[in-house]
Formats: sequence, C-alpha cells, structure tokens
Amino acid sequence: MLDAIRFLEQAGREHLSADDYVSAVAGLDVSEPQKQALLDGNQAALADLLKARPSMFFGVFAPEEAPEEAPLEDQPEEPDEQEFDR
Repeated sequence: MLDAIRFLEQAGREHLSADDYVSAVAGLDVSEPQKQALLDGNQAALADLLKARPSMFFGVFAPEEAPEEAPLEDQPEEPDEQEFDR
C-alpha cells in the first residue's frame, strides 16, 4: 500500500484523470483526514497532518555572466575629442 507521500510521487509521474485520482485516493491506506486533504488539494492541511514543513524551496542558481562592456548608466558619457580641437 502507498502512503500519501509515495502516492504524490507516483501521481506526479502519471497523468490521472479526475475520476482516476479520486479512485486512487480512495484506495490509499491513509487516514480519512489525509484522504480529504488529498482530494481537496489542501497542501497546508496535508503538511500539518504529516507533520511536515508547510513549504519548501529547491533552486539552482547559475552564476551570472559578466556583460560585454556594457556602458554604466551612472557614468556620464565622455565628450568627443573633436569638441576640444576648436
């Protein structure tokens, strides 16, 4: 039998219709409040029932590439040399 976490992992790999999802949840060997949270899509309630963190974040941050000699907006433009040749 699947617990709620394994069920969510499996459901994430498969495409279930709404009816198939309801049937699959009904067949789980989990508490009725967990089934109801799964049916309602209530992640906060399910996390509370499982004593899990209410939210988690996973991210991969790639280093930024240096811009190719982009002019800085804070610096004034250098005057043309021709202006001083007069």
